[in-house]
Amino acid sequence: MSDLESESASDSGPESENDVRAPPPLAASVLLEKTSIVPPPPPPEKVSIRLVSIGSTPSVSPNVIRISGDRSMAAVGQFLRKRLRSKSVHLYIQNTFEPGPDESVQDLFNLFKTKNELIVSYCLQVAFG
Repeated sequence: MSDLESESASDSGPESENDVRAPPPLAASVLLEKTSIVPPPPPPEKVSIRLVSIGSTPSVSPNVIRISGDRSMAAVGQFLRKRLRSKSVHLYIQNTFEPGPDESVQDLFNLFKTKNELIVSYCLQVAFG
C-alpha cells in the first residue's frame, strides 16, 4: 500500500467510530420521551350560525349562536327543538337544501358562509320540496 492509501484508511476509522452513538441512559431516555410528547391539537374553531325562522314559525332568541365547528347539524336541530318545544324541526341552508343530520357544521360553514355566518333557516313543517 502506498502512503496515501494507508492515511485514508486510518482517517476513515475514527470518523466511523464518532458516527456510532450509544443510546442515552434509561433515565435520560424516559425524560426525552416525556418532553417530546406532541401537544394536543388546538380546540375546534367556533362557528357563528344565524337562525332565521320561515313563515309562521316562532323565532328563537338568540338568533345568532356560536357552536363548535366539529359538531353536527343534529346538534343545531336539537337546540332548536328544545327552544321551540317541538318534536321535529326542518333546517335549511340558505333556504336551498336540507342538510343531513351528520353533516359537520364547519364543512357547511366553509362552503356556504355569508358575512362570516352560516345562515340556517328553520320551520316546523317542510317548507321546500
